[in-house]
Amino acid sequence: MDKTGRLLGRTLSYLVPMVSPDLILAGGGAAKAGERLLGPAREELYANLMPVYRERLVFTTGELGDDAGILGSATLAFERSREARAQGDRA
Repeated sequence: MDKTGRLLGRTLSYLVPMVSPDLILAGGGAAKAGERLLGPAREELYANLMPVYRERLVFTTGELGDDAGILGSATLAFERSREARAQGDRA
C-alpha cells in the first residue's frame, strides 16, 4: 500500500500544475483503503509540489461513498434542466 500510495501521490503531483485544482477528493476504493494508501499519497504529493500549489491544495476523502457518482450525475442533470427552463422563459 505504501508503494502504491507514493506512486499515486507522485502521479497527482504531475497533474496538479496542469489543472491547478484547489481540491483533490479521493473516493471509491482509494477512500476505502484509508490512510494506509492515502497517507503515503498525501506525503508524496505535497513533497513534490511547488509552494504555490501546496499552500492552497486540499487532499481529502469524499463523504458520499459509493453514491457520489450517481448523486453528481443527478445534480448535473438537474442544473442543466433548470438552465434550459430559464432560457425557455426568456424566449
